[in-house]
Amino acid sequence: MEQYDVMQRIMLRAPFLLAKLCIPHMKNSASGTGAIGNMASVHVHIYTVNKPVYNITKYGLMALSQSISAEGDGMIRSFTVSSGFVSRYARYLVGGDVLFDGGMVLTY
Repeated sequence: MEQYDVMQRIMLRAPFLLAKLCIPHMKNSASGTGAIGNMASVHVHIYTVNKPVYNITKYGLMALSQSISAEGDGMIRSFTVSSGFVSRYARYLVGGDVLFDGGMVLTY
């Protein structure tokens, strides 16, 4: 559960807090508009084994973005970018993890 809590704080709570802090500045800007982009994942659309917490947090991030847009009255927009698997300069590991230049991307 400790790892679950860490991932929730980093991948879902942090973007929520940042949006909460940024939106008032967007509303007070000259145009009253703004956009928030979040990095989702292919795992929002295609689930793989051994990644339940990663899948949960990325799906939650997509829901957060949709909620911001729904409540933004057309003035504050939010979107997610769902990247796919990276094949160039990368190797696949069990569960879809990727190694970039020898540095491991920890997803669970």
